[in-house]
Amino acid sequence: SFLNALIIGTAGRAFDIYNQIQALQRQLFINTAEGAFLEEWGDLGGITRNKASQAKGKIAVTGTAATVIPAATLLQSNSELQYSTEGDETITVVPLTVFGITLSGQTATVTTDEEHHYGDGMTVTTSGANEAEYNGSFVIVVKSLTTYTHTVVGSPVTPATGAITSTATLADVEIKSVTFGKDTNKVSGDQISFVTPIAGADDNAIVQYEGLTGGEDIESDDDLRKRIIDHFAAPPSNFNPAQLEQLAKEVPGITTVFIKVITPDVGQVTIWPMKYNDKNVIPSAADAVNVKDRILEILPAHVDPDDVLVNPPNGIPVAFVFNNIVPNTASMKDAVTASLLEAFREKAIVGEDFLKIAYDSAIWQTVDTLNGDTITDFSLNTPGGDISVSDGSIAIRDTVTFLT
Repeated sequence: SFLNALIIGTAGRAFDIYNQIQALQRQLFINTAEGAFLEEWGDLGGITRNKASQAKGKIAVTGTAATVIPAATLLQSNSELQYSTEGDETITVVPLTVFGITLSGQTATVTTDEEHHYGDGMTVTTSGANEAEYNGSFVIVVKSLTTYTHTVVGSPVTPATGAITSTATLADVEIKSVTFGKDTNKVSGDQISFVTPIAGADDNAIVQYEGLTGGEDIESDDDLRKRIIDHFAAPPSNFNPAQLEQLAKEVPGITTVFIKVITPDVGQVTIWPMKYNDKNVIPSAADAVNVKDRILEILPAHVDPDDVLVNPPNGIPVAFVFNNIVPNTASMKDAVTASLLEAFREKAIVGEDFLKIAYDSAIWQTVDTLNGDTITDFSLNTPGGDISVSDGSIAIRDTVTFLT
């Protein structure tokens, strides 16, 4: 009947209104506000949502010497993300003086006198060693800006002797992603190819050791909420640690900041940022520069910029090898891996040992979100104790391997 339809329609409309009121009630509190309502809370503390950003960094383009790589040249990853070169660069023969070569088993570690421009998987040529086994062309794995490793056939004496040179024919090219987002970041050894081939240049370029970094998605509600809560919990004042932390976290990708005042000397402050939402949690040198630049914007007039030290901490990788876990399921293994990552994010501190009880507790407290199972037993092969950490370093979770 008409009356029945009217009653049902009115009841439905009233139900919708109550649902809307309930949804609006969630926006009254920082802990539950979302979207534009959460941003309004941020505005009260001068905190705005971090925008998405582009990745940038350097690649090594190999090929024939004297070949020019023009500015604005497009390259593309396997996932069809595009990158553009920032300036004209020329492929040249780049010889580097080798400070030393040491051998452990069949792995040679090469240290150069100055920074190289290599990436994992590149081929470089070593010459000048008195021991012939060290000379030749080798596919390398880069360990730092001045070291890399490769395999050696034979058992030459160590360290190597002679006037040794490491040579590669390459262009050191800076690029930036065309699009925005975390998926534009790349690690050392990743390959990207020219959209339009260049005569004299190899089709595939190799990402250098420090990778392509800085690409971030627009800040999530959860990350923005944490910054807002931190702001009200520890109100910043002029150049106090709370303000330095707030400014550092305004740099895209920075999730955690460690600050030591009066370090290393009176009148100085040392800041170590981290990027726990990224695959590589240790920020790049470029990230550190961005953090420092942001902080210098509010530098007191009497403070020397050189007294503000911003450094990526030295990561101490901690690999986990499990003899067994119970229950021994794929979903539990995934849960343990995630639990260990979160433990390092929450408990690792720059310059402090990472205790065995911290990672043991994380394992025991793991809950398999797929079915609610908990760990009833496990046996670790490694590590076997506290993780020793020196000043300026921090323990980071490395690979997690299950032997069964």
